[in-house]
Amino acid sequence: YSFLLTSDCFPSPSLDGYKNLFDEPSYKAVLKESETIQQQNCELLTLKPSAPENKNNWEVQLASKTVTLCSGTYFEIRPKYKYDLLGKETVKIEKTEIISFLSQVNQIRLKF
Repeated sequence: YSFLLTSDCFPSPSLDGYKNLFDEPSYKAVLKESETIQQQNCELLTLKPSAPENKNNWEVQLASKTVTLCSGTYFEIRPKYKYDLLGKETVKIEKTEIISFLSQVNQIRLKF
């Protein structure tokens, strides 16, 4: 089996009071499920739609740890944002991003 997880990689709700979010219950639950996926010999592709951001944030750390636990694949799609004079937002995903994503999906299919 293969799973495609599309997520902001920030579990909710999260509780305040944790300096290390990996001690927080919802983070622990995500990591436990990652181990279950690995034990079931399944493949996980985590797709995170995102804007360029700091690679040390909690979402990226959780995605990285999840992918490592279940020997999966992590892929970010970074859309291009444009605004007109009235502030209307247009979001576009470049063709190269889509091709790269489809290549990742195809790699998972080739393993089985």
